[in-house]
Amino acid sequence: AAAPPIAVVPTDLMAAPIDSNSVYVLEAAQYAVWTGDLKLLKSIFPGVRGALNMLLQSRNGTAFPSFAASPAPQVGSLTLYLAALKAGLRLADMMGDKAVAAQCREAAARGSASLEANYWNGQCYGAPKQQAKGRSICDLDGLLGQWAADQLDLGALLSAEHLTKALQTLQAQAEVGVRNNGIAPAPRTTNHEAPATWEPLATTLGVATLAIRQPDLAEAGVNLLRRLDDRRNNILQAPWLAPQRLPAGGGVAANTVESDLGSAADWNLLYSIEGFAYDAVTGQMTLRPNLPGTW
Repeated sequence: AAAPPIAVVPTDLMAAPIDSNSVYVLEAAQYAVWTGDLKLLKSIFPGVRGALNMLLQSRNGTAFPSFAASPAPQVGSLTLYLAALKAGLRLADMMGDKAVAAQCREAAARGSASLEANYWNGQCYGAPKQQAKGRSICDLDGLLGQWAADQLDLGALLSAEHLTKALQTLQAQAEVGVRNNGIAPAPRTTNHEAPATWEPLATTLGVATLAIRQPDLAEAGVNLLRRLDDRRNNILQAPWLAPQRLPAGGGVAANTVESDLGSAADWNLLYSIEGFAYDAVTGQMTLRPNLPGTW
């Protein structure tokens, strides 16, 4: 018999086993909370429990999971893992599984403490202190988990003070990108692809989505959103193409400007602005608008 195909593990961004298991738990929580479909949740909860066990048992005595066949996880994977633990705790409570709930609660507390102690570099969440060697490595990916938690109203994963500082750092980088990149209109290509020499505004909708939830940062977040929108519509003339990441250098390579599910982040931005949340399980709807400035 032919040997089974070997899975290709992506090494360019984050550790796939952590991401895939975390995202499965988060998607299950989103569906269960928004629809109240407890019958389906009951049928898939063994899978949710399995994904959580995979993550928890892979910690090997440390605060975070690690998989031998995968690259070392970047901070974005770790915050996503913390969000999954919060989601897993919510689902376990809904299913009355006290054992899983206790495991998630303990792991989340331990992971949060480790993240603050080892990954906060004074400006953002980045590489572990022993690896950073004094360099500031700030990337929007590091806040991926908090972004996911916000969509499910799971609460804060990170220190409020550090989150504010990280967003300020990212916004400052974006302003550098505005000054240094993409100022002159770039030639429009016939196939709507980003020209190789064009470097768009160094920000993403994720920055604005997180920033508008912070009263002191909301206006700056909206300004970044407006500039990004201007670049997408008036310079690239392809609003469905957007930079997916925010590198430390301010610019975004052409091959990171693409159309994928990240382009649907506009809906998540709207979700944050309007503050609409519906919990079908408890039958509660809340509306907490995050309207910047004088909106």
